Amino acid sequence: MEEKSYYLRFSLLPIIIVGTLLNILTFLVMKRLRKFSTTSSYMAFLGLIDSGVLLFGGFSNWINTVYSHTFTKSTFSIIYCKSISFSFYTLADLSVFIIVIMTVERFYAVWHPLQASKMSKKKKFRFNMILVIVLSASINFHFLITHSIASDTSYLDFNYTENNSSIINDNYSSNEIDYLCMPIIWKPFYDRYWVYI
Repeated sequence: MEEKSYYLRFSLLPIIIVGTLLNILTFLVMKRLRKFSTTSSYMAFLGLIDSGVLLFGGFSNWINTVYSHTFTKSTFSIIYCKSISFSFYTLADLSVFIIVIMTVERFYAVWHPLQASKMSKKKKFRFNMILVIVLSASINFHFLITHSIASDTSYLDFNYTENNSSIINDNYSSNEIDYLCMPIIWKPFYDRYWVYI
């Protein structure tokens, strides 16, 4: 565990800084193109969204590694936990959806070039962006409800009863338990199925 923390502490921050700078550079280059192109617009927004993924996911992970006791039972920690989880997963899904839309549009432009040239590119771009933002936020809205600050029970023994409530075999002292951002509702669902979704 300490070896993982050591590598995260010293390797993650340079990756976040370089990745964010390169994504911002991508955004600036793609927005400076004179003729409007949906591909360049998607690439520009993809640069911003990937920067958000690095900042919300990577930087918060780095902070939690460097300052191991980041979370408390305060209102700020609860809001931070919910917003970071929601934002990271929403931006990660949004990044994937933009790549899919870009691929579908390129396929349609090659397969039906005459029909694709007649379509309004700006309206189609706005509609697609609004659609994927709403879809990504809807998929990950549950993080605002299910995640909060709780005691670290990931290494404790869980037994699930028939009604899916968890029983902790608590043979540990309270000073071994840290507060973490984790699901407090639907824990069996997260433990068994969320990793596959």
